[in-house]
Amino acid sequence: MKKSKIIITILTILLIISIILIIFLILKMNKNNKINSNLEFSKDAFQFKYDYEDLNEIQNSAGNTYNTVNIDINNPIQYVKLDELVNVIETKNAIIYISSPTCPYCRATVETLLEVAKKLNIEKIYYYDAFKEKNIANYDELMKKLENKGIVSFGEDMKYSWGVPLLIETRDGEIVSKVSGITYKLNEGQSKYDSLTDEQKKIVYDRYYQNLESYLNEN
Repeated sequence: MKKSKIIITILTILLIISIILIIFLILKMNKNNKINSNLEFSKDAFQFKYDYEDLNEIQNSAGNTYNTVNIDINNPIQYVKLDELVNVIETKNAIIYISSPTCPYCRATVETLLEVAKKLNIEKIYYYDAFKEKNIANYDELMKKLENKGIVSFGEDMKYSWGVPLLIETRDGEIVSKVSGITYKLNEGQSKYDSLTDEQKKIVYDRYYQNLESYLNEN
């Protein structure tokens, strides 16, 4: 009889633990579903975060190690293809960011750009990966349009080049502002693949902030 009571007690305790675990898992699933529901509208934000963070501390073919970036999941990025990029420039009032996860200067400054966008409550930034899409049927035609807009240049090597990172603002089919490349200087012993110092980040922040704030105030 005593042995039976012990077994019943143990089973009761196990049952209670099981119920608690089930309740915990249900609550956790509900929480995750709520988060996913809130972010479902921004699949591009997930993709942008993945594309940049996937190269964290990865070494490229030249032996250089990409710096670590942490992209806010609640970012305003919306991907566009090359033809869509041209269309946005020609038809929309828009903020456009052209860069690439493999560009060290882009990686060094992208977090600061997103910080500024969040501060200014910017809801959408069109994004084009400059190094990704080259083998499309009308590539040269589209790039020529961008060259005419002053976005790319055609060099003696017979190739188009981008001055990335490149931030563009358009209005009524015209480019009204453009921030190309970087303005900070690397310190002694610092490579372009390294993260920025606080002073360098401030230079980047102020440049992006002044540019975007001015554009938003004019719209």
